[in-house]
Amino acid sequence: MVLGGGHDIAFGHYLGITRQLLSSKRLGILNFDAHLDLRPLRPIATSGTMFTQIASECRERGTDFSSFCIGTQKSANTVSLFRIAEELGVEIVLAKDMDDADLEPVKKKIDAFLAGNDAIYVTICADVFSSALAPGVSAPQPFGLHPEPVLRLLKHVLASGGEEEIDGEPLLVPLAVPLIAGPSLLAVLLLFATAEPGRTVDLLLAAGLAWLATFVVLFASTFLFRFLTKRGLVAVERLMGMVLVALAVQLFLDGLSKYLK
Repeated sequence: MVLGGGHDIAFGHYLGITRQLLSSKRLGILNFDAHLDLRPLRPIATSGTMFTQIASECRERGTDFSSFCIGTQKSANTVSLFRIAEELGVEIVLAKDMDDADLEPVKKKIDAFLAGNDAIYVTICADVFSSALAPGVSAPQPFGLHPEPVLRLLKHVLASGGEEEIDGEPLLVPLAVPLIAGPSLLAVLLLFATAEPGRTVDLLLAAGLAWLATFVVLFASTFLFRFLTKRGLVAVERLMGMVLVALAVQLFLDGLSKYLK
């Protein structure tokens, strides 16, 4: 993620992403921008030429230039730029054609665009927004978009990974933190050390092994996320929450039983 800077940084950002992907995947550009930014490179590259540069880079590599521009303003682009966009196969949704109350037509176009690419580079130029909300840009747009529908479209893109969205929070999982590395662990160690004063080394060794196991799990979290997927992780989190609740109830009942006796 890159924040700030002129839109001319998009070309360098794009090159970094393609190198990370090792050119093995088809990369699509989802651009929220009032401008097409397909101006000629002559005499030098500017903030309005980055997608021309990207298209040229794609030609040199023998790959397709896949681009989708949302929020484009007719008044902010010349006829020749629209002609260049058509020649390059750039899909366009004009700002005037977007209905904030019904974004389904735009979402369907986004879905079709996502389906045709292996990875997506999302870039947002602030001048896509209305000048009432983004007055400090280089080319203010009185009839630009409101940020709220753009945010809804971004959430739609982020939720397009193929997994069903899971509502709710995992059950009492934060209890695992104090239980493993916080005051709960220290209390347990003190109680055992008092009951078994000759086994302090064993207790410290057990705590060290528990910390080591926790470190391995946390270190492998990226792999575990890919293996279990979001649904699997939520299932494990909720299962461990139930185990923690069961432990808490049992400890409470044991303490209550001893107190009553």
